This record gives sequence, structure tokens and C-alpha cells, in this order.
Amino acid sequence: MKDKEKTNISKYLALIILPIFMLAVCAPLLSAQDNQVKKVLVLHSYHHGLSWDDAIDRGIESVFEKSDLDIETQFEYMDTKRIYDPGYLDRLYKIYKYKFRNRRVNGIISTDNNALNFLLKHSNELFPQTPVVFCGVNNFKDVMLKDRSLYTGTVEAIDIRETLDMALKLHPKTKRFVFYGDNSPTYLANKTILGRIIPDYESSIDFIFKDNFNIREITEHIRKLPSNSLIFLISAIRDEQGQLLSFERSAEMMAAVSSAPIYGCWDLFLGHGIVGGKLISGFSQGETAAHMALRILDGEKVENIPVLKESPNRYMFDYKQMQRFGINLTNIPKDSIFINKPHTFYSEHKGLIWSAIVSAAGLVLIIFILASNIIIRRRAEESLRESEERYRTLFEGSRDAIYLNSLEGNFIDANQAMLDLFGYTREEMIRMNAIDIYAYPEDRSKSLNDIVQKGFHQDYEIKFKKKDGTEMDCLLTASVRRANDGSIVGYQGIIRDITDRKRLEAQLLQAQKMEAIGILAGG
Repeated sequence: MKDKEKTNISKYLALIILPIFMLAVCAPLLSAQDNQVKKVLVLHSYHHGLSWDDAIDRGIESVFEKSDLDIETQFEYMDTKRIYDPGYLDRLYKIYKYKFRNRRVNGIISTDNNALNFLLKHSNELFPQTPVVFCGVNNFKDVMLKDRSLYTGTVEAIDIRETLDMALKLHPKTKRFVFYGDNSPTYLANKTILGRIIPDYESSIDFIFKDNFNIREITEHIRKLPSNSLIFLISAIRDEQGQLLSFERSAEMMAAVSSAPIYGCWDLFLGHGIVGGKLISGFSQGETAAHMALRILDGEKVENIPVLKESPNRYMFDYKQMQRFGINLTNIPKDSIFINKPHTFYSEHKGLIWSAIVSAAGLVLIIFILASNIIIRRRAEESLRESEERYRTLFEGSRDAIYLNSLEGNFIDANQAMLDLFGYTREEMIRMNAIDIYAYPEDRSKSLNDIVQKGFHQDYEIKFKKKDGTEMDCLLTASVRRANDGSIVGYQGIIRDITDRKRLEAQLLQAQKMEAIGILAGG
């Protein structure tokens, strides 16, 4: 064979072998890159413990847990239901800029309008070139995302008109709708929607808005409402101290004093006193946003994922409330969801009961009485069990430390967060007295006197110590426990560790001082 032919063959072999070699070398690297942890930041407008945010979290996690991707999720809470002003937002920006200065995320899920607006303003500096999927956004307009190719999401399209129409169908004698709110962004946004709807009803229905009413003022106003009124919840409510009540608690307190039916637009109210409505699900919002985020993390371009402008809302009703107000089931849409719909002995054995009535009226009467007693007892036991389970779930599931003390200060009970915070076992803490966890015992007397005089105190800043002697800066919210006769039998409280926050505040203050010194020195 000639040398030239040998050279040509060598070239052809090289062209074939080289790509195979490169593929063998690069394939593991590409595979490793695909298996890298995907970091997702969930930026909440509000705070942990708010049932809306918690429901969104559950929706997000339900999707991510089933994904083949290795996803690391970080949750940040802006807390703007409790504080919302330019100075606070500017501090948040500075904190996040410092916090994420050396950290990168692969995607962001933002919840509600405040978080989205914050990212629209600051994401280029805080999270450059990072895709954002939003959910729970009211009054969405396409112009909001002008020149924002990395943004998509699902809106919170509240179905106020559909719920109004359903309420009027179920209560045809209604003459007025009453709305309570605190001028929060959610309340104002929904009030704007109502402003466009009211002209279609105002010839026959009065729309009454009570802005900035706290729960005490609201309950007093509710007691005086005429019988032909309906209450419509379009936001959460605040207590007398200006603190935000949970959706559930606010609905329960209003329903407890109301002779008027209550309707709403979120499933968080359902089961806590409202009749129902066409309701938005926080879980569904989080679930939908998480599916969109997965598509992006899997390589799909954001611009190929359009904003979902229709919420997956459903008619939902509380059967107990429908019975309370004598609402006929035939007026309810067929695909509606019901809660608290009982499965009674009578409904399950109707044929047997009527046969017994025909054959032996006296025997049926005895059976009916016994069955009624059994049902009543079962309901009472179930109600007690549910109440105890709900209390235990809230008690043990809280991320804040919760305790119960006797009048002498001995620990009666403590949740897992309390044990984790202080480093004791449950058996150790039950044998302890409250004074044992105070860094400075004299603070116990001051705190106790304040609680006894006022009945409670909130966010009382105090130092506690762990089992190993480490001191902690904490916020204590505590109150007295009373017996049926009103006498004090003990104390209960919630402890929140703010050591890291105090340290961060001190660092921020020191940085500001150093910056001021630098400016003066430069001047």
C-alpha cells in the first residue's frame, strides 16, 4: 500500500475515533451537570403561619417531591402583611443583597403582589438572569411584565361576581352586602374589582364597606346587622392590637356572633364559619406555579410558558352552615364540593328503618331513640376528638416554642419546638420550673407581674438560656390560664428565638456606622 493511501486511512480513522472518544469523556460530565442540585427560592409576600402561604408551600412541595430533579428549596418571608412601608422594603433589599451576594439560585417562585413588585424592582440587582414564576397575583395586567422575558406565572383570579350571584340565589331576600377590611393590598385590590361590579347590582342591593375595622369593632357591627344582610370576606382581619388574625380565626370570630350568612373567595375560610362560594385554593396556586418552575428547571424557555390567567376555582360549601341557614341543596351547582356532609345512620339504613316502621311502630320508636342518642354521642365524641386533634396538631406542628405552666411555674406541657430550642427532653422539662430557663431570674418576676396585671403581654423581649448555658435573645408572648370561675390556674406562652435577627441588626448597624465614618473621613 502506498504511503499516501495509508495517510488518508489514518485521517479517516481519526475522524471516526475522535468524536467517540470525546463523547465517552464528556458524557459523564454532562450527566453530572444534569444531576446538579437545582436551587429554588420561594419568596413570600407574607409570613410563615399564615394559612394562605402555608397552603401554597404545601402545593409547591407536593410537586417538587415527585420530581426526578434534585431540588433544594429555600423559603423567605417578606412579612408585608404586618409591616409595609418604603423604609422597610429598602431594608429588605439591603438584607437580601447581603444575604445572596455570594449565592445563586436557578429559579424563583414569588407569591402575591408584594413579592412580585419587589422582584420587578430589584431582581436585576439581587438575582440577575434568574427566571421568576409568580402565583397569587391580583389584578394582573400584561403591561406589568413589559420587557420582562424571564417572568411567567399564574394569577389569582378571584370570582367575586360568581360568589355574589350564588349568594343572592341562595338568599333571595338579601338587601345588603357588608365588607370588612384593613386597607391591605389584597383588600384594596378586591375592592377595586367590586367597584367595577357594583353598578350591576346597586339598584336593588346596598354595598357597605367598613374599612380599617379591627375584630372587636367588626363583631360589634355584625351584632347590629339587619336580618336581610350578607357578609362577604375579601381579606384577612386584624385584632385590637393591629396584629393580623389568621383567615380561619377571623372567620370563626365573625361567625360566632353573626346571624347573617358569611361568604368568601378562599378555601381557607371554609370550615370556619362561611357558607361557601366559588373559592380560590392556595394549594392549587402553589401546585400550578411549581409545575411551571419544573418546566423551566428542565430546560424549557420561560417565553414558551404563557401566564395562566384563569384560576382553577371551584364552588365549595360547608354543609353545616347550609343547614344552619336552611339552604336547599337543589340550588347548588352539581359539581360543587361539600365539607361536613354527615353520613347519618338514617341515610345509610333508610329502607330498613321504614320497613321496621311499617311492621312495628313501637319497636321503630325505640330504635329511633337509641340511634339518635348514638349519633348525638358520636358527634359529640367526634367533635371533642377533632378539637383535641386540632389543638395537638397546632401545638406540636408550630415552629415557635409553646409551653404551659402551672400557677407555681412548673412546666405542664411543651411542644417539640420548645424542647429543640432549649435542648431538653420532655421528661427533663416537665420536672423543671419556668425560672430555670431564664438567663436572669429577676426577669421572671418582672415578666410575671406584667402578665398578671394585664392578663397577657406580647413580644416581650427577654433573655433565656439553653440547657448548655447558651443565652438567647427571645420574644415572649404569654397570657394567664383561667378556670371556669375566672381564677388564674397557670400560664401559657410562645417563645420565638430572635438571636440571629438581633445579631444581623447589630451587624447592619455597625456597617452603617462604619459607612458613616468612612463618609466623614472622606469629607
